[in-house]
Amino acid sequence: MLVGSPGGLETQSGFAIGAFDPVGGFAYEGSLALQSFNADAGQTLSFLWNFGTRDTLADFAFVAIDGVVIRLGGVPEAVLPSSGDNLLETGYQTYSFQFVSGGLHTLAFGVVDVFDASVMSSLSIDQVQLSHTVPEPRAALLMLMALGLLAVGGRRLP
Repeated sequence: MLVGSPGGLETQSGFAIGAFDPVGGFAYEGSLALQSFNADAGQTLSFLWNFGTRDTLADFAFVAIDGVVIRLGGVPEAVLPSSGDNLLETGYQTYSFQFVSGGLHTLAFGVVDVFDASVMSSLSIDQVQLSHTVPEPRAALLMLMALGLLAVGGRRLP
């Protein structure tokens, strides 16, 4: 879908025109998958991603969380030979994000072709999961000690 024009990828997905343009570049076309979901404060979103390309320009892949576009990787980072339709890829990498506030959140995965539409790039996503953060061992130990003290203190009352 075209990027950077009314009714294009950005406006169709609720982003401002120019949201997917790199510094000094123009995103010509792209693809995006958008999902809303509920998450609690402290939950961690994680996934594996792999950017692949046949392009030599500035194409890139991104994730957008609650409207904030975060560049994952692009042509400069794609240095590994690809076994698929692409010539080069980044290889699978992990991305994690911890939510500060609970409620309804939006998540978008996307890839844009910069400067041209003649050579496409791709983004592969795998193992998307939302998990609760496991407390640090020290914090868990302190919590157990506090619960133990409450239990002992509760028994001593007449």
